[in-house]
Amino acid sequence: MSMLDDIRVIMAQERELMLRRGDALAQAFIAHQQQAKEFHPLSQWGKHTLRVRARRVVISFEWFWTEFRGPRGHREMRYHTVARGRGHRYPDAVFQRAPAWERKLIQEIEDTLEPLRRRAEVLLKIEQHLKVYERIRGQGDPLEIYDWPPKRPDPEDDDIPF
Repeated sequence: MSMLDDIRVIMAQERELMLRRGDALAQAFIAHQQQAKEFHPLSQWGKHTLRVRARRVVISFEWFWTEFRGPRGHREMRYHTVARGRGHRYPDAVFQRAPAWERKLIQEIEDTLEPLRRRAEVLLKIEQHLKVYERIRGQGDPLEIYDWPPKRPDPEDDDIPF
């Protein structure tokens, strides 16, 4: 196994740990929402959901909110992605429509997701650098033209005509 293979195995393990952690957070959030439905009126039910996506290299953690349109019995559910903007954390202002209990829960989850997003960004950069390294390595070693250590001349191998 090469060094690159070892690095990719470690990255896959890290990715799997991040995926499990994100799924656990999403499930805990959904469970909390279900419990909140028992104690809050319909107007105070939460509409946000955490989506954890396994991408090719990294894991992404995204928030979206649901909206129901149409008459009862024929409602259509629409999903709206919450824009994160720059940085590794969703700003609190994008959750202003959420009930207070849901905003507080989202902030707690964001405290955990922020370092995970930073790690995901680093994993992506490592993968990009590995690709560059492989491409450069595939071009051959530029120092191969030099014999290192230098070879001593063989007195029996005298092909120089005088």
